[in-house]
Amino acid sequence: MIPTISARLTLPFSDLDRYWAAVLDCASADLRAGRPVLAPRDDGTIQVFMTSDGGVIIAPPPVLELAGDLKVDHLLDVEMWAARLRLRPERLASHATTIAYTTRELFRGQPHPFVRRLKRYDAEALARYARILAAAGSPSASHWTVGGRVLGAPETHLWGAYFEGRLVSVAGLRLLSEQIAEVGVDTLPKYRQQGYGTAVAAGATQAALAVASLVQWSTQVGNASSTRIALRLGYRTYAHQLWLALPSGREG
Repeated sequence: MIPTISARLTLPFSDLDRYWAAVLDCASADLRAGRPVLAPRDDGTIQVFMTSDGGVIIAPPPVLELAGDLKVDHLLDVEMWAARLRLRPERLASHATTIAYTTRELFRGQPHPFVRRLKRYDAEALARYARILAAAGSPSASHWTVGGRVLGAPETHLWGAYFEGRLVSVAGLRLLSEQIAEVGVDTLPKYRQQGYGTAVAAGATQAALAVASLVQWSTQVGNASSTRIALRLGYRTYAHQLWLALPSGREG
């Protein structure tokens, strides 16, 4: 888990609360209510979004009836939800993340001589990089060819690190709003824990802070490498999010 903020350098919580309230279709006050607020929505999913001071549980009404007495410490526990729903945990498709942000004041740069902005002529190296990630089973492999991160597209902003002529790590950024940008990073398995991921993420974050006041970093729960990179660069935790897809049938 990415450490929470210090008392001296803090995140603009009110701005972030307004942004996430719009995303989640809830009230900003719900995220600071001191308890989880139950929000009915019948779309076949459960969303839990928790800040340090409150949050929301968004789910179909029958599911919310099972969640009223849950302790805050259990809200991000997939096995707990499975038990409440009388399901095997593997029947619940899930994704749990820690959402962190940095600002110009919090950011700590990590310059690296091998990092540069990727251009059109890097397309072949980028395609090879994505193929290697896909073969290794990386869930982020497709991110480098979809979602506005294709080289040459106007909204594309990618940074890469080369080693011996091979593209080994890539970070990308995209704007989420006028104030908020998002950075994502991945590194070829053979070159992880050697500083490349931190370096390309630093390049992307620095560029993002030139056009946005906040930069978002989402770390999948259990991804220690991503957490270390975020910590080195000065990202601080804002919230934790759990998403669950309900199966069409229930077990008895």
